[in-house]
Amino acid sequence: MNARQQEYRLSLELRQVNDAVSCIFHSLLTHRSVAKFQYKGDSNYSLGSLGIKEVECENIDLTYVKINSDELSYQLEKEIQPFLVELDNTVKAAAPRRHTPLSSPTLAESAIPLLGAQISLEFFQRRPRPWPLPVEAVAWERWILLLDIFKANSYGTLVVFVSGSVAQLFFMAELRNAGVTLFVFC
Repeated sequence: MNARQQEYRLSLELRQVNDAVSCIFHSLLTHRSVAKFQYKGDSNYSLGSLGIKEVECENIDLTYVKINSDELSYQLEKEIQPFLVELDNTVKAAAPRRHTPLSSPTLAESAIPLLGAQISLEFFQRRPRPWPLPVEAVAWERWILLLDIFKANSYGTLVVFVSGSVAQLFFMAELRNAGVTLFVFC
């Protein structure tokens, strides 16, 4: 399998997971969407434009654009909601973890680690196979978000940290989608 795979780790409070995941996934879908095909007969067609909509995050100080399609938004929300419900149930049922690898030492000082989670967005194509076998779904690109979920002791510093973290990830994804390669030396 020759799928391109991108992995990003985010440290988020539970209430910020929906905003962060929606922002990143909608941005990826915006870059992977093509214009509307309007057919005029059997072989003639024209390309229309897709509208975009600006969205403000509720729990993160960040604004992003998404495709102005209720169907696409509904499908994405339909996939994200069970993940959020499962996270919420796990947090309520489990005792806090004490040794979670958080990305930032300043965040670890002001947060109680709860759990780690993962959600991904895959782009794939369906390949037909011989009769008795089902259609094969072959992924060609995969975006994986590794989430460190925590409970914040101080909400003021949390907002600044997380919005900067998501904005930085968003910026890096935008550059990667534009074909720009970043080299970071530590």
